[in-house]
Amino acid sequence: MTKRFIRLTSVLIGIGLIFAFSAGSVGAGGVVLKKFRIALEPSENVAGMIRQYEPIKKHIEKKLGIPVEVKIVSDYSALVEAMRAGHIDAIYTGGFEYLITHRETGAVPLVVAVQRMTGKSHYRSTIIARYDSDIRTIEDLKGKTFAFVDPISTSGSLYPKYMLKSRGFDIAKDFKTTYYAGSHDAVMLAVKNKKVDAGAVADMLIEQAVDKGIIKMGTHPGEITPIIWSGKVPGPPIVVRGDLDPKFFKKLQDAYTSIPSETLKALKYWGKILGYEPTSDAKYADLRKLTKTLGMDLSAKALKEK
Repeated sequence: MTKRFIRLTSVLIGIGLIFAFSAGSVGAGGVVLKKFRIALEPSENVAGMIRQYEPIKKHIEKKLGIPVEVKIVSDYSALVEAMRAGHIDAIYTGGFEYLITHRETGAVPLVVAVQRMTGKSHYRSTIIARYDSDIRTIEDLKGKTFAFVDPISTSGSLYPKYMLKSRGFDIAKDFKTTYYAGSHDAVMLAVKNKKVDAGAVADMLIEQAVDKGIIKMGTHPGEITPIIWSGKVPGPPIVVRGDLDPKFFKKLQDAYTSIPSETLKALKYWGKILGYEPTSDAKYADLRKLTKTLGMDLSAKALKEK
C-alpha cells in the first residue's frame, strides 16, 4: 500500500465524515440543495483563505437562504472523488482540471472570475525571460533551460507547449533541459534567479508577483520581460455538480454574479477579482480541442501527475 494511497484514502474519509449527510432533495428537475458545500484547494495560508472567503460565504447564504460550508482540501484527486460521490457541490478549479472533473463526474461550470486588471474573464499564457538574456523570440529558446508550472497547468504547461509545438519547436529535443517548478511564482523566481533561462506563467499572475515583490518587469538587467503570449485562455471556473435543478442552478449563479466588487477586493489568494460572470462548457471547447492535439489524458489518472 503506497503512501499516496494512504494519504488519498485519509482525505476521502475526512471529506466523507464532514459531508456525511445528504445536502439536498431530488425534485422533478434535479437536486435542490439544503446546504451548499464548496471545496477549495489551499493557495498559501489555509486560515487566511477561510477568513477571506467569509464575506462571500455570508453573501451566498443570504442569497440562497441555506447554510454554506467551506472546506480546504489539498488533494484535487480527492475533490473529484468527493464530487462523484455527492459529498461536495462545488469546486474552484483550473481549466484543464475542469475538463477532467466534467468527464469523471458530469460537473458543469457555473461562473468564472472577471479580472480587475483587464475587466475580462479570459487571460493569456506568457513565456518570460530575463531582459538581460539573449532571448527575444521562440527560436532563441533552442538550447536553453525552461520551467513549466506542472504537467496539468492550463497556462503553465498546456498552452505554452501548444504554442511551442505549433511553431515547430520540439520540446524534447530543442530545450537543453526542462522541469516543473510547481507554481507560477516558482517559475518566475527560477527565471529571476537564473535557475532557468525562461519559463511559462499566466499573465494575470505576473502583476500579482510584482505587487508581492517577487519579480520586477522591465527593460533593465535582472528584470523580467515577456517573449510571447498565447491566445485567449478561458478563466478558471467554479464548477458545480451536474444534477442540480435548473432553477436552483440559476439562483446559485445569480448569487455569485451579484457579489459586490468591494467584497471581492479583500481576496488575494484568487488574484485581483472584479466580479463573476456566468460561463458554460462551450467556453472550454477550444481548450478541449487543444488537449486532444497534445494527446492529453482527460481521466482522473492525469491528476496524479500534479
